[in-house]
Amino acid sequence: MLALGPTLALAPDAAGATPLEVPAGAGQRIDPALDGVPVASAELRRAEGAVDRAQGRLDAAIEELERLGRVLEDLAAERAGTEAELADATTGVAAAESTLALARQRLAGAVAGEHDARDRLAGARADLRMVAVDRYIRSEDPAATLFEGDARLGLSRGRRRVLGAAVTADKVARVVRREGELAAAVRARRAAEGRVGDAENQLARAQEHRRDVAATLADVSARIDGTRHEQARQAGRVNTATVDRDHALLGVLDARVLSEVSGADFPLVALDAYWKAARAAPCPGEWWALAGVGWNESGHGTHGGSALDAIGRTTRPIIGIALNGGNDTARVGDTDGGRLDGDPGVDRAVGPMQFIPSTWARWGSDGDGDGTADPQNLYDAALAAARYLCAASGDLLSDAGLRRAYLAYNHSGLYVDIVLRRARSYQATVEVPPNR
Repeated sequence: MLALGPTLALAPDAAGATPLEVPAGAGQRIDPALDGVPVASAELRRAEGAVDRAQGRLDAAIEELERLGRVLEDLAAERAGTEAELADATTGVAAAESTLALARQRLAGAVAGEHDARDRLAGARADLRMVAVDRYIRSEDPAATLFEGDARLGLSRGRRRVLGAAVTADKVARVVRREGELAAAVRARRAAEGRVGDAENQLARAQEHRRDVAATLADVSARIDGTRHEQARQAGRVNTATVDRDHALLGVLDARVLSEVSGADFPLVALDAYWKAARAAPCPGEWWALAGVGWNESGHGTHGGSALDAIGRTTRPIIGIALNGGNDTARVGDTDGGRLDGDPGVDRAVGPMQFIPSTWARWGSDGDGDGTADPQNLYDAALAAARYLCAASGDLLSDAGLRRAYLAYNHSGLYVDIVLRRARSYQATVEVPPNR
């Protein structure tokens, strides 16, 4: 049995909602010392079934909330990994950009080298054309010059031809060399262009990979946000389910209050009233001593179709017969103007412990602490009876002491025997912790 305080302070949900205050049920008036007392009723079984169902809903809601927590943990780990992957991808893009910049720089150098080779080739070709033109303009028949009158002149011209041929061969060789240099420069430029193309493709792939990773990160972040929103909603469901479960628990407490105590013929609220009255009594005694009186006087507040409610009040006022001298009663004139018993002519015993108004005027007590002494409330009436019995005997534990007390309550030996027997029966059949 759960012993709950005056209110149930529910834990805030994961979204930080303000704790709810659930008013305590009447069942929470029962002393926690009586929590272990077994009781039974159809209403209690229904209330316990409602608790089981509410607890099942709460357990399912908590399980889902915990699952969402695990999902968030997994998503957080996934996001951390994706962020690291994005950092690597960004580094890869930067590296690819550097590679491309270097390739373009080298291509620019290769293009410049090709231009230089073309210029050198053009210069070599120009030199060759000039020599060829010069020789063409000054062309002579080599054979004729050899037989000219001046042999020395012919020899000089022959030397010039030989020299010219040598110069021409050098120019041709230079052109060939320059053409080779140009071909090599063209190959170098084309290779550099290939490397630039490769670097551009590498950069494009790196950028695409980074975009893919960034998209994955955005998706993970969106799933985290969605899961957090769902977690907050689920926390609200847990809070609602907790409120429902706690209301169901209050229903059990209230149903328990009015359930019959095992081994007895009265509800737990009656036992609580007797137990508290015995604890507050000015002399040694136990609850069962008062229960014997309550059984005989009103059937524990059930006389005349009445019953006890959850706070110990009778559902109908219990009013005894008129004490007018008839029906084997003494005549007791009115002492309260009919305020308690509704009879302005003579007094009548009132409430579950059957106090006549004049006796209540002296011994009436506030057993439930509500500021009012009400003879129709068993908490008040039981405490008044305990004080009255203690004043008559001072001992509510021994048979002798109980007999003195009961005889003061009703001057009948038969009454004393019946009440004492019932009291001892309760003592034997109902397991309740001692109140002192």
